[in-house]
Amino acid sequence: MAVRRLVLPTLVALVVVSACGPAVPTTPAAGTAAATAKQIRNLTIALPSLSATSATLQIAEREGFNARRGLHVEFTLHSGGPPALQALVAGAAEGTIQITGTVINAYANGADVIIVAGSQADPDYELYARADITSAKSLAGKKIATADPGSEYNTILKRTLVYYGVSADGYDPVNVGSSSARLAAVISGAADATLLSAPQSFEGEAKGLRRLGSSTEAIPKYMFTILAVRRDWASANRDTLAALIRADQDALEWLENPANRDAAIRDLVEITKTSADASTKTYDLYITGAMRGKVYAKQAQVDRVGVDAVIGIMNEGAQLKRPVRFEDVVDLSYLEAAGKL
Repeated sequence: MAVRRLVLPTLVALVVVSACGPAVPTTPAAGTAAATAKQIRNLTIALPSLSATSATLQIAEREGFNARRGLHVEFTLHSGGPPALQALVAGAAEGTIQITGTVINAYANGADVIIVAGSQADPDYELYARADITSAKSLAGKKIATADPGSEYNTILKRTLVYYGVSADGYDPVNVGSSSARLAAVISGAADATLLSAPQSFEGEAKGLRRLGSSTEAIPKYMFTILAVRRDWASANRDTLAALIRADQDALEWLENPANRDAAIRDLVEITKTSADASTKTYDLYITGAMRGKVYAKQAQVDRVGVDAVIGIMNEGAQLKRPVRFEDVVDLSYLEAAGKL
């Protein structure tokens, strides 16, 4: 996997990951040949973190599904959701994986962005703290590692802490950024606790952190992360966007096939930069274990009830500058087009 560093005019530092890997053995040769006969369309996707839950687009590149659809996709890594969204708005990327509320908030503030596909269904965040902290309620007054300002992660964190008895203003937020950075902050002692998803949660356990609770107990129904694009780009590149979504759907089907377990785990190790043990536990949890069907959005669908739940929570907290409806921020026509490919 090749890595190169770029600096945008906005002074946002990026790591560009050109995902590469063997073509999936079950991909029809005729499909690949047909794609190579066409002009390859190059795209960039801005990522807020290297997580297993947003890995399917990278798996689509590594396993040849993008090439089959005539695409080559690179990935830029940012220090959290808002910087990745900034890259999209600035035209440095054609798409981004985002927490749903971050995109809704951007739309409410005037950004011409639209949700076109689902990534992660319900949140799978686990509340982890230093080993000497024995209950979530005892996090009152403690330093909690948060994401960048404006990230919906911070709302989920607050709701989770309130659910466990910590008041909304009863902790000390430490702005850290991505999940890997938050994990490092707790391990180093710069923060006392944070929310983590797999595989970082398994890495935290291996390093002695204590699990205190789960965001899914506090927020049982939620459309957590999505694929967002600029509305004008989507309108001008409808076929390309439909092909990208279809490749993602192909990767999801491949990921859920038990015959691909070993290859999928290898992909997760390289994508998330975590151990083989953590990636194995993550795969088993999400694909065959307790979280089966609850994390990866089935066929990259966008759940209306889940999005409405996000909007409701944001309205409850008076976070939106103007009213927002599902239809304002979600366009399902590209998913429909992908289903016909």
